[in-house]
Amino acid sequence: MKSQPTRQPLGQYLSMEAVGPLVEKRLLGGYQVRYLPFLWTAGFWVFLKGVVLGHALRDRIEVVARLLTAEGAERKMAQGLGEIARRMVEDYGSLPESFFDFWLKTEAREAYDKDLHTLKRLYNRKERLGLMLPLLSYWCWEGVGFGVTYADHAEKMWRTNFEIVDDEREKKWQRARAAGLDLPEVPDILPLAEMESIVLEQTREYARTYFPELDLQGV
Repeated sequence: MKSQPTRQPLGQYLSMEAVGPLVEKRLLGGYQVRYLPFLWTAGFWVFLKGVVLGHALRDRIEVVARLLTAEGAERKMAQGLGEIARRMVEDYGSLPESFFDFWLKTEAREAYDKDLHTLKRLYNRKERLGLMLPLLSYWCWEGVGFGVTYADHAEKMWRTNFEIVDDEREKKWQRARAAGLDLPEVPDILPLAEMESIVLEQTREYARTYFPELDLQGV
């Protein structure tokens, strides 16, 4: 009988293309990442993917919960996703207009609107990879929770953040580049439907590997 592969958390699975370039070999063995680039790049990326996944599967929350947690804990996870999202919005102070600003203020608060000296210190701070990887699961949960709970607002945000290039978006894009995100010089247009297609296909592949009993075709 073929054994089931050890399950990698969905958040880690969805973010590996962002994590890989950030990993450094430690002199005394093991691996490490720079703290701020990990938050800005891998963390923000998996949060965005979570938002897209939550929005796409907002009517199949039980399936999302099954992908995110251990068997038997799906109901608790489904309830917790809404609580996580509402807590983030409460911490932010209002429904956000910018994904990046929302992410920075709620999950990278110590680097939010700080002086250059502080940002350089945080940028060069190094953490063990094994300590940072579990955070990807939580950031994915947050994104899914926001996409499910605030689906209409998330869709509106995506249009203004990633489908329209105006002066305001250009300023936010350049701010993100100045903060250290590895972004092209000018913002690309990324339709929500295209991003949903990418994230859903990755999620289907994840399900085929770890949850072959789940049917994600047609979503």
